[in-house]
Amino acid sequence: MLDTLLEASADRHGVFLWNVVSLVAAGLGERALASTGFSARRTIVEATKLASVLYACLWLTAGSVVVIEQRGWHHEGAVSLYVVGLLTVLLAWSQGRQRLAGVVGLASTVVVALVVARRPDLLLTVSVVQPIVPAVGYLLMAIAPTRERPSTVALAALVVLVLVSVIVGASTGGFGQFIVLASASIAGLAVFTVQPRLAIAVAIIWTAIGIELIAFASAQPGPSKPLVMAAPAVLVATAARARVIRRRAI
Repeated sequence: MLDTLLEASADRHGVFLWNVVSLVAAGLGERALASTGFSARRTIVEATKLASVLYACLWLTAGSVVVIEQRGWHHEGAVSLYVVGLLTVLLAWSQGRQRLAGVVGLASTVVVALVVARRPDLLLTVSVVQPIVPAVGYLLMAIAPTRERPSTVALAALVVLVLVSVIVGASTGGFGQFIVLASASIAGLAVFTVQPRLAIAVAIIWTAIGIELIAFASAQPGPSKPLVMAAPAVLVATAARARVIRRRAI
């Protein structure tokens, strides 16, 4: 394809570069248009599933750090079992086995709920009701699975991100989860115009965190209020995006 563009450009590098940019822009436009073909309901359902996968990465990061730092701890076996469950969830999801990922995820969520009930400081800073959101996503995977598989690039990036977050988290104490969530947020914004699911998934997590911060804040919950608006704001932006893309396609 590049050879064809170069030939059509008559060896003029400026024209060749413009043709390449135009080709990439056209491809992204087609992908963006294709994404608007999904109903709002399906988009939200798939984004909720993706939010549960991101939560699995968050909990995997936190659980791995706990296992590394708490050798000999009497709850180490439960946390290790939970980490294995999360790895199974991610592996099944990567292979398009959503029902298996959902069932294992639900079982793992019960484990984390029990651990968090005993020691809420072990995983996310505010994690008393955090398992509720991924549980919804796992349930949707179990009852309404699809065979969709993530791209190889996205999967490789996720693996690298989790590994880096575990290494950093083991030396900084809890900062690994923030790396995962911040990186996913940046990636979601970067691909929003082409595919909004990741942005919606991350926004769901930020909203859940905001709600819990407000619910359990001892005083002055004001700074947490913008987090609560993350999911509604991204959903509104997604609807506006779909409307703009459809108008341009007419």
